[in-house]
Amino acid sequence: MKVSLAGKVAIVTGAASGIGLAIVHQFLDSEIAGVVAVDIASEMPQSLIEVNDGSRLKYVCGDVTLDETSNRFTQLALESFGRIDVLVN
Repeated sequence: MKVSLAGKVAIVTGAASGIGLAIVHQFLDSEIAGVVAVDIASEMPQSLIEVNDGSRLKYVCGDVTLDETSNRFTQLALESFGRIDVLVN
């Protein structure tokens, strides 16, 4: 079964390394409308900087156990892309 991400918006936590980073790359290789990558790392990973033109990828630095962080990434997704369809946590 193949699922289309065309036009969808995703939030991915733990996005600066490992599985989270790989998922962000896979999403960006698809027809996804936007991704908000969230991690405690203070800067976006180099591999994401290299593919980021600012139109489909946003980055939030923060601790996802804090309400402030979840409010920030939710608001950024809604302001930037108008919706949230997928959450990879």
